[in-house]
Amino acid sequence: MLKKLSISKRFGLILFFMFIVTLPIITSIMYYFFRQNAIREIADKATLTMHSMDSVRKYVGDELRPAIKKDLSSKFMLEGMSGFYILRKVSNNLQSVQPNYLYKQATSNPLVATNKADYYEDWLIQRFRDSPGTTELSGLRTDGREPLYYIARSVAVDRPECMNCHGDPAAAPQDQVERYGTTSGYHYAMGSVVGANIIYVPASVPISIATKSTIIVAVLFTVLFFLLFVIINILIRASIIRPIENFVKVAEQVSKGKFDNKFEINTEDELKTLADAFTRLKTSIVMMMDMMKKTGK
Repeated sequence: MLKKLSISKRFGLILFFMFIVTLPIITSIMYYFFRQNAIREIADKATLTMHSMDSVRKYVGDELRPAIKKDLSSKFMLEGMSGFYILRKVSNNLQSVQPNYLYKQATSNPLVATNKADYYEDWLIQRFRDSPGTTELSGLRTDGREPLYYIARSVAVDRPECMNCHGDPAAAPQDQVERYGTTSGYHYAMGSVVGANIIYVPASVPISIATKSTIIVAVLFTVLFFLLFVIINILIRASIIRPIENFVKVAEQVSKGKFDNKFEINTEDELKTLADAFTRLKTSIVMMMDMMKKTGK
């Protein structure tokens, strides 16, 4: 099939084939890098959010709870002294302005039912328990309707004050007992891992960013390719195809005995060498024909 096409058409077909082959390769590579970059950006934002939550938790334990306890030594104020309660409220407020970020204080023994860990979160908590040196885990959770990127940090009972609320329920603050009862959220052991603070981000976010960026690259690459195709085609046709077509035309005339036309080229490359060779060949044919004429006489 290609043998029946002209040189210019073959050249155009080869360029188009190169475009068809390179486009999916380039878009696949760019999609991978865009996706990884989007995940890194989201991970950085999620990590920043996690640091913010840890800062709130540290502030409650180091300053807010002791200050309130000093002034209200005989009363437990849940809204100002419970780190879990304050973090839950902060996360709810955060989610109202950052709906793509879901923060959860997951534990298998929760004081509040909404903090109850599901089977996947129980698995993460167990990993923290099995590897005491591991304090953070991240990855992609794909067991739900939508894949979720998560960052999880272990929660350990590292303050004696924690045992006041989560130790023996008989010694727990009365306000807490009246709100949440005594069936769950107690009997924690000092130094043990009891849960994980987890931030979930829908994986559709980085995938959407990567997809949009890849489409933009694919469109730009296509436009650029066809622009270069037109420019290259014009240059190749002017500098290579047209001189070759002229050679063919002159060669056909020479084969019919017409020697007036010349093989002319304005460059100093291989085409010039070819033109000189054709010229010498034509001159040789003319001389040979003259000799044959003289001999015939």
